[in-house]
Amino acid sequence: MCELIAVCTELFLRFLKIGAFSFGGGYASLTLIREEAVTAAGWLTDADFTGLCALAEITPGPVGLNAASFTGWQTAGFPGALTATLGFLFPSVSIVWLLAALFRKYGSHPLLRQVLVSLRPVICAMVTYAAVSMLL
Repeated sequence: MCELIAVCTELFLRFLKIGAFSFGGGYASLTLIREEAVTAAGWLTDADFTGLCALAEITPGPVGLNAASFTGWQTAGFPGALTATLGFLFPSVSIVWLLAALFRKYGSHPLLRQVLVSLRPVICAMVTYAAVSMLL
């Protein structure tokens, strides 16, 4: 039991770090997950990680989150999957909660309103560019 708690704590802390520093989407986090799970902790072999990546890609949902859950499962079963998933999600959920609280408090400020209105055409242009790029 103590060993399971130690492994789950380590899973949580390593995936907390991955969740905090993986910018660029789920595929960017795979490099960090490999570094932590294969190289640093030795939980998985390269072959295990390759299979895990394939499974994470074909499973519905974000690939980084799936890879975190599967790594935790492979390492410590359901408790490992739960702690790795929570560790991976904690940084982004915390940032969203903080931004929501700030927006709730300052959302009606005229300067913030003007910035948000000014960003609308830029966001529309970026979405349009992405859509056209995918179509071509």
